[in-house]
Amino acid sequence: MRMDEIGWHSVHGPEFINEREHGTGDWVFLLIKSPCRIFVNGEMQ
Repeated sequence: MRMDEIGWHSVHGPEFINEREHGTGDWVFLLIKSPCRIFVNGEMQ
């Protein structure tokens, strides 16, 4: 899944992936309240 826009109080299923190969040039703040795995450049952080 590629995400081009985000909404307030968005809920995504366990298969959700936010992948942007070249980034957006924007700053982002993620407040994550549920268990998740964060990958940067294909490596889990």
